[in-house]
Amino acid sequence: MADPPRGKRTVEHSPIILIDSDGPATSLESLRFDMREAQHRMKNMVAIVQAIARQTMRNAETMAEFEKMFTGRLNSFCFSIDRLVDTDWVGMDVRELVVGQLAPFVSLERPQLEVNGPDVWLNPTAAHNIGMALHELAANATKYGALSVSEGKVRVAWKFIDDKRQSLQLSWNESDGPPVVQATQSGFGRRILEQIVPAAVFGHTVYEFESTGVRWTLDLPHTALVTPQG
Repeated sequence: MADPPRGKRTVEHSPIILIDSDGPATSLESLRFDMREAQHRMKNMVAIVQAIARQTMRNAETMAEFEKMFTGRLNSFCFSIDRLVDTDWVGMDVRELVVGQLAPFVSLERPQLEVNGPDVWLNPTAAHNIGMALHELAANATKYGALSVSEGKVRVAWKFIDDKRQSLQLSWNESDGPPVVQATQSGFGRRILEQIVPAAVFGHTVYEFESTGVRWTLDLPHTALVTPQG
């Protein structure tokens, strides 16, 4: 083929293909889809962080209190997101979620904490919402409840509640702590436990201030559970 005239260039149009050495070629359209999905998730995460900040500000009496509460809630949210990214947004193991969310407050190696349940994974929505609930429960227990005294104990357990092993119940039980005093006002933490989390996972929750300690249970439908890959 003759060279093009000087000062002019020819461009041959062809589809752009990104080659993955470990897999098949990925088209530009597929890449665009992944980018749109990532953008959608990013917008959702920003909206959640903004909501956490606004709600925390409403209930904080001082800037120092706001900073402490917001930092804790943000770290809790980021922990769940980090683990979900590690699994390519498939879901998260319940035990890993529980131990990770409670790590800033109490170690699994300490006798104060008991964690027990079968191997089961939660979908992303259930994982980060339940993660927020666990953070609120642990923060309250550290400030007012069983984790505020050395002899106090917390038991976190989950079990299937039907013969087909599809529905799951997660429970938080405190014991041997100081006398329980029920809150007179409903703050953001309580709304997370009683309204936001059950609505997000289409579940049912019970939050009780018993004389023996705080008790919180969450019943989850099969739609909140996933089968891990691999």
